[in-house]
Amino acid sequence: MRRGPHRPHTRVTEPVTLPSLPTLATVERVHIIAVFTLCDGNRSRAARVLDVSRATLINKLRAYGMGETRSEWDARNKAAADHRQLIASTNWVHVQPREGVA
Repeated sequence: MRRGPHRPHTRVTEPVTLPSLPTLATVERVHIIAVFTLCDGNRSRAARVLDVSRATLINKLRAYGMGETRSEWDARNKAAADHRQLIASTNWVHVQPREGVA
C-alpha cells in the first residue's frame, strides 16, 4: 500500500517566533471568573455552567483570592450553628394575626 510521495523531514534553521499568548492557567482563571461573575456569584450555577463540581469551583476561587478562607467558612458555620441552637432553646410565642390584617 502506497501512502504518497516521500517527503524528507525539513529542519528549521531559523528560530520560530510565536505571538505572546496567555498561559493555560491564565485562560482558565479568566474564564472561571467571567462565568462566576455572569452567574451573579452563584457558585452552584457557575459550577454547572463550567461542568465542574461545586467543590472544585470553590477551591479554584479560593486560589484566585475570591472565595472564603477556611477560617472564614468555619466562623460563618459556627455562627449559624449558634443561631440555630439559640432558636431551638427559645420558647417562641406564636401570636395569631389580627383579623383583617394581611
